Amino acid sequence: MQHSLAMTFYQTTELWAGYNIGRKWQLLTFLPYNINRQTSDDGTRKNNGLGNISLIANYDLLNTRKGNKRGNKISQQLWIGGGIKIPQVNLKLTLMI
Repeated sequence: MQHSLAMTFYQTTELWAGYNIGRKWQLLTFLPYNINRQTSDDGTRKNNGLGNISLIANYDLLNTRKGNKRGNKISQQLWIGGGIKIPQVNLKLTLMI
């Protein structure tokens, strides 16, 4: 009986940006790039490309800043938000032998 060893590598690099609208609203977007590689006795397979783009909106429900007697400032924030993911279907599977 012959066993084969497969090694799989998953890497993601992400570009993100944010924009504040006034003091209460925040928009965020995330653009990931996936680098996936699997090596086995059959060769190397690569699956690289853009991942699912995320768009998120947040609202600042609570934002308090207080100072104490020693001059230390305490800040608390509570954000609520939601978003969507836009699926990308342009990943390509390449077999390299």
